[in-house]
Amino acid sequence: MKFQLSAFIALSSCLLSDAIYWKDTGITLPTGVSDMTANEVAGKIIIAGGCISGNNFLDETVTDDPGYYCTNVTSDVYEFDPDPNVKAFTRLKSLSSPRYRHAAVVWDEKLYLIGGKDVADNYVTSVEVSVSFRS
Repeated sequence: MKFQLSAFIALSSCLLSDAIYWKDTGITLPTGVSDMTANEVAGKIIIAGGCISGNNFLDETVTDDPGYYCTNVTSDVYEFDPDPNVKAFTRLKSLSSPRYRHAAVVWDEKLYLIGGKDVADNYVTSVEVSVSFRS
């Protein structure tokens, strides 16, 4: 089952005063995911980690930190090629461990994933860096 890409393309000129409008791309993700990161690396969009299930609410009778928690966290990484002649997703090598609600930054053509949470809602303290996106 494919899911509609939750992001849309912003079409505008370089002037900040111009109106921005959104257009549905019609492109679908290989799987539904939230709380992931999406970064541009070398002309491709890299989507890493995230929550692949619904979030459950745990109240103060269950935890000292009530809130919404993901019950299925992924280590999947996908590359999206936005080239109009391609517009395709490719699955890449997985992360060392699943994470969601993490941060990401591109530095020197490498993607760094920082922190986040695991499926037990523990803080992830590791920093992963892409050595090679290919398996």
